[in-house]
This record gives sequence, C-alpha cells and structure tokens, in this order.
Amino acid sequence: MNLNREEKRLTIAELLNALKEFKGITRKSVLGELFPILGEKVYDDAGVIEIGDFKVVVSADGIVADLVREDPWLAGFYSVVVNVNDVVAKGARPLGYAHVLASSSSNIRRQIVSGIKQGIQKYGLQFLKGHTHPDTSYDAVDAAVVGVAHNVLSSATAKPNDSLIIALDLEGKSGSKSWVKTFDSVMFKSSDQVLNRLEAIVHVAEKKLAHACRDISGPGIVGTIAMLCESSRVGASIQIDNIPKPQDFNMSDWLMTYPSIGFVLATDRPQKCLSLLTEHGLTANVAGKITKTRTIQISYQGQIETFMNLEKESIFGKVTFNEDKTDKIDVKELSESDAAEIEVLFKKVWSKAYEYPEEWRQKRILTEEKILKEMENGYRYFGIRIGNRLAGVYKTLITGNALFGEHQTVDPEFRGLGLATAMYHQFIKFASENNCKKIYVNILANQVASRKAVEKMGFRKKGQEYEQEKGMKVQMYELEI
Repeated sequence: MNLNREEKRLTIAELLNALKEFKGITRKSVLGELFPILGEKVYDDAGVIEIGDFKVVVSADGIVADLVREDPWLAGFYSVVVNVNDVVAKGARPLGYAHVLASSSSNIRRQIVSGIKQGIQKYGLQFLKGHTHPDTSYDAVDAAVVGVAHNVLSSATAKPNDSLIIALDLEGKSGSKSWVKTFDSVMFKSSDQVLNRLEAIVHVAEKKLAHACRDISGPGIVGTIAMLCESSRVGASIQIDNIPKPQDFNMSDWLMTYPSIGFVLATDRPQKCLSLLTEHGLTANVAGKITKTRTIQISYQGQIETFMNLEKESIFGKVTFNEDKTDKIDVKELSESDAAEIEVLFKKVWSKAYEYPEEWRQKRILTEEKILKEMENGYRYFGIRIGNRLAGVYKTLITGNALFGEHQTVDPEFRGLGLATAMYHQFIKFASENNCKKIYVNILANQVASRKAVEKMGFRKKGQEYEQEKGMKVQMYELEI
C-alpha cells in the first residue's frame, strides 16, 4: 500500500473524526468524575513535593488492560517508560521505581516483572518497592517513578502566543497491541542514548526556556496538546503538516500512536529550545501556537477546522474549566463606599484566623478609616459579592511595572466555592491590563493547599522563606506576565 497516497486522500474531516473517536482520547473523560472529589483542576503529568532545596517529582500510572493481556512483558517494560516520561516532562531526573502487580498466573507475573527489570536497567533506576496480588481474577500492573528537579515545568502555565514545539525521537520501530499503537525508540538503544535524549527536557526546564510541557501519552500528539491547553486555560492553533513523523506512517495513525520518547512544549524562546533539543538527538519542530481563544484549531493540507472548543468541551470529562465556578464569579473593584463593609469582613475573618500569630491578626483587622487611607495612597481593593453580602476581598498595589497582591480574605460561610481562585485569576488579568511585567504574593509557609494553588497558576518561588512576623514564616511567589 502506498501510505503517502493514502495520506493525501485523507480529508481534515476524516482526520478529526478519527481523533474524536480515538480511545486514547475518549477514555480520559472519566477523570471528570474524580476531579471534584480530590479537588484537582489541572491533571498534570506528575506531582511535586518541595523538601528544602529539592523538588521531588512523583508520577503514578497504570498500563491498559489490553496491553497487559496481549503482551505482559511489554506491559511491564512500559510501566517504567510511561512513568519516566511523566517525571521528565516536569523537568526531573528519574531515580526510583515501585509497582503493584496483580495476576493469578505465575507465567504472567514473571513476564511482567522481567519487562520491569529491563526497564529499570535501561533508565538506571533504583528498584524501591513492589507489591503483588497473586489471587486476583485479572492481570494488571501499575507503577510509580520518583525523581528530583531543580526547576519544575507545569502543563498549566502555557501562555498565549507561545510557540508549540513537538519533540520526538524518530529512530525507532512501530508496533501494535489491540487498539494501542506504539513507536518504540527506547528498547534497542543504550541507556546512555536514551538518557541523553531525556536530558534535553531536563535542561529546558533548568534553563527556564519553556513555560509548559507534557509528555506525549496515550491520547497521542493532538490529545496531549488538548490536555495542556485545557490545564492552562488557553487554546492552540496546530499545523499538522509541521509535526515530525516517521516516513512510513500516515498522519492519522501517527497522531494516534504512543511514542516512547515524545514531548509537547510551550515556549516564547523557540529557537533556543529547538537548538537544545536537536543537540540531544531529538527531532523537533514548531507545529503551532498557543492562543488566548480556548479552541483547538487544526490546519491540515490547506484545510482548517476546529477539533475542540474548550469553552464547551473537555478532554477530561464533564468537569470542565468553563464549568468551574471561578469563571462565573464576578470580581469587581471596590470603592470608598464599600470601606465599612470591608472592615466588617476583616473583623469576622481575621479575629479567628488562628493559624496566624495574634499580633499579625490584629494588623489585618483594618478600620474603615485605614482602608480609606490606603485607597487614597494607591491601593486598589477588589471584592466578590454573593447576594448583597461581601464574601471575599483582596487589595493590590502597582509599584513601577510590578503588581503586589495581599490581604486576601474570604468569609468562612462561602469557602469551598472557588472565591480565592477567582480573585487570583482576576489579579492576573488586572496585572496584564495594566502592563505589569511581574506580580507578587506572599503565602504562609505551612499553607500547602495555597502554595499548590498558586504554583498551578504559574507562580514560582522568589527567594527563601522569611519571617514576616515573629513566629510566622511566609514564602514570596512571583509570576511573570
């Protein structure tokens, strides 16, 4: 069969229909059932825990049942590969591996573990822990990889006008098990060759050359871009013809293939990224741009169509970002006439904010007179009303080309509705509208949830923790606009 001729006959409508029906994409929709329970809104490649100067990155993934059933050895091997890629996509060097294995068959168990052994040797990982269920009615392997990073990349921080880079190792072999198509560029290479290619992504992260990154996973190249865009609350314009691919693949099959080394990056320094990626043996190309409009536009052989409208659709399922309450919460600037009500809210919240020292809590309870004085001196107050009640407030001050936000306060009766997140989004928008280059906030050092929330929005630590008040350590966070 002449694959090139077949590819030319493929219309963009046929290509998009194939992608929308692709199981690698559709199976992600179940995540919408779980997000509300866990309070997750991004679904990143891996999680991060900061311990001193170290950023510990952890990924967990399971291998699809069809692959375990058809090729247990390959399932074991890929339980290492997929988790390593998740960790590397965050900018971390993978260090250790653990798994949970389920099978009542001794033969299958041994095949899976043999594949695992080959994988951890290939990546030079330490085997940390394994758990086996020998009496199940099914066969499965789930695993985790842990790594360490100096600087972490997120999939939730792509910015409008960023270039979309697709980086892959095209020296490999294709395979197929059930509906799972693979392109392996790891198994027959030396460990040094494989690790050198992955070092490209780590170096991109350490040099801060990209805003966001995801590894190309089960949903394929276009599905991975859609996940990055949904997490970052942006859209993308993709030029399919610019996506690197092996010569013997037609485009439809390639877009639904899992490459064992493949990444999507969003960057405002594409040439520096491309140079670094190619130096490490990857084939990389700019294949589109990040857009402010939250649609995934596909350009293919002179045709342009919309793949997904992220205002109305979601690759993650029914809990979409446009359905997130924060998009419907109206944050408005407050005026002098609101000062008395702001004082009431400050008294209600800060008098019982026992996680803060007493002296600091008293400083946060500003009187109407002090609030008016701050407004006169350039502070801008913003708030959220629910019904006729002021439910949330924060203030900000522009200094040069920087914007400082503080004093965020939410009425306990209205917590859990996304008010704090909505104020952060409005804070970022206000900074952009006023041509601010950087914005800053302080987060209480032991408030893990708050720190995680701002980091998912793209904020990064500035300096070390410091004692803002006796007995109260805070961490300053910075976001470049």
